[in-house]
Amino acid sequence: MLMLKTASPAGLAYGGFTWPEQGRVSCPDWDPSPACGGGLLGLPWGVGEQAQLSSDPEARWLVWRAQGQVVQWEGKGKAQGGEVLYCGDRQGALDYLAEHGGREAWEEMARDPDREVRMWLARNPALAGYPQVIETLSRDRDPAVRRRLARNPALTGCPQVIETLARDPDREVRMWLARNPALAG
Repeated sequence: MLMLKTASPAGLAYGGFTWPEQGRVSCPDWDPSPACGGGLLGLPWGVGEQAQLSSDPEARWLVWRAQGQVVQWEGKGKAQGGEVLYCGDRQGALDYLAEHGGREAWEEMARDPDREVRMWLARNPALAGYPQVIETLSRDRDPAVRRRLARNPALTGCPQVIETLARDPDREVRMWLARNPALAG
């Protein structure tokens, strides 16, 4: 599984852990409990709690392959070890994910029976450029998933989906779509 992570321009993460620009990486204090700390933290396939990612324009965006046990909870994941495959900017990291299995993982997640998985995916800005995934989510039977999608800036490249959501029977879907700042204008 590929994970997405940000670090400071110097490669520092929470707790002072330094991420390499490439190569193997391991956690010295592994703890398999589903909580932050005690592991290498990231977003599985870039999907999850976006607050875990830095908004600093100078941040290092890392894509790393988790190795060994992976623990996932509440839109986050962690592993004891891994390998950094990409280090650079945000768009490069999202493109790397998509080109190395992310697109397939997102398509599978869009059909996952677990509502929470679909909710996390619907928030993912990396969906821009992947209209098949966005279209699948726009037809989700759960209006909460469609509401989450209506807020996603990735909708800008999907005019048919915007039209579909604008006619959604759920009033809140239409409301969130109208408030989407990426669609203003």
